[in-house]
Amino acid sequence: MENNCVLVKLSPEISLKTNYVRGYFLTKLISNIKQVVRAKKLSGNRIVRGGGRLYIFPKDKQKVMGLCLALKGVFGVSFVAPCKLVLSKSRSEIMDAALSVALDFIKPGDTFAVRLKNTLEKSFSSREFEATLGSKIISKIKNLKVNLDNPGKKLSIEVGPKGCFLYVEEIQGLAGLPLGCEGNVAVFFEGKKEELAAAFLMMKRGCNIFPVSTNFSTELKVHVNKLVKFNSFRSFKFSTLDELDELVSKKDISVKAIVFSNDSYSKQLSEQKQNFSLAVYWPLLFAPKGMLKETLVMIDGD
Repeated sequence: MENNCVLVKLSPEISLKTNYVRGYFLTKLISNIKQVVRAKKLSGNRIVRGGGRLYIFPKDKQKVMGLCLALKGVFGVSFVAPCKLVLSKSRSEIMDAALSVALDFIKPGDTFAVRLKNTLEKSFSSREFEATLGSKIISKIKNLKVNLDNPGKKLSIEVGPKGCFLYVEEIQGLAGLPLGCEGNVAVFFEGKKEELAAAFLMMKRGCNIFPVSTNFSTELKVHVNKLVKFNSFRSFKFSTLDELDELVSKKDISVKAIVFSNDSYSKQLSEQKQNFSLAVYWPLLFAPKGMLKETLVMIDGD
């Protein structure tokens, strides 16, 4: 299948917002996406909104997979899929296009499923379309089995006002909220791996982070910069604790809270809270078992 588009499914948290808030979040998300594609030298794309999705059309079709891999690291993205746009809403034309993709993708001996999402009112039944297409695939390819729960191969079809989008691969994104939609926080660093996880979780909740420390050595900056790829490849502003008041008072920054990486309750938490006039957050405190390890694996991954 020759892919000509990238389908971006939004985090459910965005889709459930009111129209005004969703519009604000989408503006932030699109800005972050544009920043990432510039950093990856993948610019030259048209971005279209619609139905809980973003559709990205690159001028160079060879960049489709590169875009997908870049966008999987953007907060607010549930999944991305390299896909083919068919400029038709006709049931027969969509059926022919989907069958062509299936015959190229599904092989003898596979288990498979067909999934259709049709947002066009009173056009055709999704369930009937899936059953008909499934029967046609089985008649063309030997030794196939339908497995609706855990298929080895899945053909997804989305039909809406923008046309028909066909895809056979979904790349998991970070989900969460778009970076920057929930304001700015300072995160205290001294070189512990837990600090990266705490900062990552605040970023996933839509916060821009401003690293602070008693002293930023070269090694400590390298430690913090492991998060740059999740910061839409924007550089961090490093500040000392003595400069925290400046981060609070500057109108273009206006830090609202400071974040620490404590993962268990101790007397130190009370001391931290008393030492700052800001709100104090401990995102790892009472975190589910295994979440720290999973988060660190994600940070260290490609």
